[in-house]
Amino acid sequence: SFNSGYDKMYFTGKGKSEKHEKIYLSDYTGGRNGKGTWSEPLHPLDFCTGEFTYTHPALSGDGNMMIFASDRDGLSGGLDLFITRKEGDKWSSPENLGKLINTKSNELYPFLDNSNNLYFSSDGHPGYGGYDIFVSKFNGKRWEEPVNLTKLINSPDDDVAFTLNRINGKTGFYSSIDNVNKRF
Repeated sequence: SFNSGYDKMYFTGKGKSEKHEKIYLSDYTGGRNGKGTWSEPLHPLDFCTGEFTYTHPALSGDGNMMIFASDRDGLSGGLDLFITRKEGDKWSSPENLGKLINTKSNELYPFLDNSNNLYFSSDGHPGYGGYDIFVSKFNGKRWEEPVNLTKLINSPDDDVAFTLNRINGKTGFYSSIDNVNKRF
């Protein structure tokens, strides 16, 4: 996930001494036209603590919120979605998005559009396949009840990693994984 200036990248990785995936930050420095370099991340973000997985970071357009999937303490189920907010140069202690969003199963691959509407994949909310894509509208204070993106998007397979073009908000991409043959 990139900030709006495309000079900060948040991504999931596993350090040499890590058993679980964590979220890292890399900064871009240097020239134009792809001639610069990305910094080598040495440590996961401060909130990525314990023997837990932290994955699929999604940064808000203004760079002040990040939503991610984790199996850290305070779960509703398998992997839940959490939010952390930018506080100066650090991120706040993560908060679980609650049972309206999270189920006893898995919620993964969050994405925030320019209005902070939350798109994510779940195998716990009612759907058409294994994982379906949902949207939860942001009303300025919190996210509302998730809505399935219908059969126009979702299939009997695993539909994951939905993202919208932040410039026009009209085109999007996602992956569909064949449940039977396990292929894209």
